Amino acid sequence: KSMVKWSSKTVIFVISRLASVLITPASANYAGSKTARFTIGKGKTTFKVKASKKKIKVTSLSKGSSKVRFSVKKVTNGQKSKVKINSRTGKITLKKKIKKCTIYVKATSKANKNRKAGTKTVKIVVR
Repeated sequence: KSMVKWSSKTVIFVISRLASVLITPASANYAGSKTARFTIGKGKTTFKVKASKKKIKVTSLSKGSSKVRFSVKKVTNGQKSKVKINSRTGKITLKKKIKKCTIYVKATSKANKNRKAGTKTVKIVVR
């Protein structure tokens, strides 16, 4: 079997996530070409979340992802009314006389044209 050397050009249309590849032979002994078109899918949104009793910090957010928003998902021992979180900054406010409880905070990055939505849940223990 003989191998044919091929050369290729790639053209990517960024607007609609379409790509086109043109393949032509590198040698004059062969003729013809082939064009293939395909759609590039959305990427997965990934990020890391670290929590303290005062603030939640997001690191390693995927490039091209939406900003992360925060919300209180669950608070144990009936203490939900004494916990507030700033949805944009992740700053946690605890009211005075809060009892021992566990706070679950959900961090969410919405889907956009390039990325799928991503979520993480963080557990904070108040003693």
